[in-house]
Amino acid sequence: MKKTKSLISSTGFFLCLTFGLHSQQIERPADTRSAAELEAREISHVEYVAIQEERALRAFDAAEGAAELGNSESTLTPRCLNPNTNTHGGVYHHPYGVSPLGDSVRLEDGSGWSISFSDRYKTLDWMTGDDIVITPHHRWFSSYYYKLSNLMTGVTVLANLAKSPDYNGWATHWICALDKDHRRLCLDDGSVWEISLWDSTLLKKWLVNDSVIIGLEDSWFCTNPNILINASMKETNYVCGKCVEILPVITLPVSP
Repeated sequence: MKKTKSLISSTGFFLCLTFGLHSQQIERPADTRSAAELEAREISHVEYVAIQEERALRAFDAAEGAAELGNSESTLTPRCLNPNTNTHGGVYHHPYGVSPLGDSVRLEDGSGWSISFSDRYKTLDWMTGDDIVITPHHRWFSSYYYKLSNLMTGVTVLANLAKSPDYNGWATHWICALDKDHRRLCLDDGSVWEISLWDSTLLKKWLVNDSVIIGLEDSWFCTNPNILINASMKETNYVCGKCVEILPVITLPVSP
């Protein structure tokens, strides 16, 4: 079998150069970063509390705005059920494994999720063909940062990211180019993302080659319908954004 490498087409490659991608080959390099280097960029507890408070307030204000328009929180249609709010197909995940007790779920990218005790029974009937959407959990004082919503069964469970995606997994996304000044990044599939101004500080801690999980921001009136979870950092680190372009990617054979 011939080895292959991925190349971005001439137009896409030029655009990616502006992000700092200095090679045509976008095959993921080995991660040589030390544990100390990665730990140094983690957000502090004080930063985390401030970020969660700000996000919770924004989510609360958005819910109040929806209520003023005549909707109640119990009757609002979840954004994840509206295809017009999503900008990338990678938002739909699939469960590849559920533990016998339902306390752990593994998705198609190899990421592992620990499920809250009260929700574990809800995952026992999940099937590999089910569509799973990841959204933030906006409750400020909760120990769970995310929600996994099964669109086939209509069930939502609270969860935390317990294991990063497989490093070279077929479904794993990673950052191949990053422009922090203009709040843009490019993923391995050629998708270009514009990140929310509110999350500029978080984005400055991100690095090229970080693993990313795509989710959905389900707050009402949000102008950035998706979230990108940095799986190379702690589970609290995600940014809101939207996919603004998909650059064409060409796979060319190379001699062994």
